[in-house]
Amino acid sequence: MTGRLVGTVIAGVTLSVAARAMEAQQRPWAVAVAVAAGHYGGTSTDGTAPGPSAIRPHNPTVVTLTVERRIGPVRLGLSASRGRSNIGIVGGGVLLVTSDLRTTCYRVSPQVGLALWRSAHDGAVWLSAGPTIAFWQVKPSPEDRTRLGGEATLSFEQSLAGAVAGVVRLTGTLTPSLFMEGELPLEYVRRATWSVALGLGLMLRR
Repeated sequence: MTGRLVGTVIAGVTLSVAARAMEAQQRPWAVAVAVAAGHYGGTSTDGTAPGPSAIRPHNPTVVTLTVERRIGPVRLGLSASRGRSNIGIVGGGVLLVTSDLRTTCYRVSPQVGLALWRSAHDGAVWLSAGPTIAFWQVKPSPEDRTRLGGEATLSFEQSLAGAVAGVVRLTGTLTPSLFMEGELPLEYVRRATWSVALGLGLMLRR
């Protein structure tokens, strides 16, 4: 009797997972919008200062739109994002954020993703990575600048109702410094610009 009960439970769970997998295959397209709190690092450093000193963007708010196509355990995606922030100057344990220098960063990132984990309740963890193109505007400078780099995203998706799912995204990017040669004070050296952003969003599956 116990063996039959266990077999019935296992069969039920298997059918449930299979049904959800078939449903996902019937909705291979997905569109997601997320809002994230970001943090920048690197970008520049003062080689003459005794402690950490840098000039870089300060904690942007990033809005991301992603379109994806799922093919079995793999998905192909294209994300576009915009982040705006003021420039921060770090030195001697003090952070000075000035509104006189403002940055806007637009990114376009094609990505390939793999499912790392799936739950029986239509939740999944995905890892996506690919190249990124960053278009920077640094005001009041009239010169825009373009940087090529890489981007990776770890995301958790959970179905909420029907075709709608909630998304938690952790994204990291790495590009050459957003500053141009000769743009910084003489004591500063350009460094690679990296960023991380943690955000929440909604996804519509079609």
